[in-house]
Amino acid sequence: MKKEALRLAVVSVLGAIWTGIALGLAVGPVHAQETITVGAIAQLSGAAAFLGPSEKAAYEMAVKEINEKGGVLGKQLKVIVADDATDPATANNVAKRLLGQDNVAALFGSTTSASREAILQVVKRAGKTLFFYNAIYEGHACDPRMFVMGEVPENQIAPIVPYLQETKGGNTWFFVGNDYNWPQNTATVAKKVIADSKGSLVGETLVPIGTTDFAPILQKIASTKPRFVLLVMLPSDAVAFMRQFHNQGLNSSTIPIATLVEQSAIEAMGPAREGLLIPAGFFEDATPEAKAFGQRYRQAMGESAPRQNFISINGYESVRIWALAADKAKSVEADAVAKALPTVSFEGPRGTVSYSAKTHHATLPIYLARINADGTPQIEKSFGPVDAGPQCNF
Repeated sequence: MKKEALRLAVVSVLGAIWTGIALGLAVGPVHAQETITVGAIAQLSGAAAFLGPSEKAAYEMAVKEINEKGGVLGKQLKVIVADDATDPATANNVAKRLLGQDNVAALFGSTTSASREAILQVVKRAGKTLFFYNAIYEGHACDPRMFVMGEVPENQIAPIVPYLQETKGGNTWFFVGNDYNWPQNTATVAKKVIADSKGSLVGETLVPIGTTDFAPILQKIASTKPRFVLLVMLPSDAVAFMRQFHNQGLNSSTIPIATLVEQSAIEAMGPAREGLLIPAGFFEDATPEAKAFGQRYRQAMGESAPRQNFISINGYESVRIWALAADKAKSVEADAVAKALPTVSFEGPRGTVSYSAKTHHATLPIYLARINADGTPQIEKSFGPVDAGPQCNF
């Protein structure tokens, strides 16, 4: 009888275990329900592949730090980083996979504006996930399920114009940009800010992406003699412009300002980089917060990890602030997190960052850095946290 009772007890226990597994309950080493998965789309190949490794590492660093602090809602966080090949069609397909097959709790994207729109189509159809767009961009992209972390013309250009006119002498400007929506919208904002600051725009030129010969534009700059030239171009074009600008000696009287130049482009400029001004939210090792982050980053990701810049750091901070909001909401459900997001802030590598409930755009610190001869940035002015302005109205 004792043996039969023992046999029945064992069968009963085993049956309970297998029933638990069949129902998806947490039994023994089954950890599927102990992990929350988020998706991130980065530019690992294609035209913007030079940014991809830093973007991927930023997302991975954020997840690593969150997990070291206990995860989200007491669960470990996992990130699936996918490549959009700097292509909208690929971005659309990748978003479908992450939202459908991988069922991610949140979606993050460091992409072009065109890819952003392709991803948003999927997010809107799915209707169950928040999308965090992380990029410097033209502004005024609005959707209830999208939050934006990154510089827009209203917080990148607006603070620097009056400051430069007051401190550098002169109030004449020349605008050079690539011919697509981001530079076009930036030009619109710049014109208003310059006019409001009692400055004068003496020239404006938009060129195709990939332009290598800037001789005609440099001739106009030489003849109009502006005090400032504002460059709103892709990094490769900015490199070509700055080399030719330097070779003609125009930097002796005209101060160049570039809005989308990160470390690899600065290095490619060679001697032409000295004196270049860059307004942005983050410069590696240039502030106490950035230095502290850099030390943690290299320790966690290795000395050979791709360097972080003001473009990639948006991804890191968006994941960190999403995790804070999810913990506060006690849920990763989209509506609950969206409600909590504007009520939290994150003390990050560039200072305090937060999202606006009204615009879903980030308020973030803006710095003006001068590039030294050796390529290192030197902070000339800190403008503190700068609001993105009236981007949207939710």
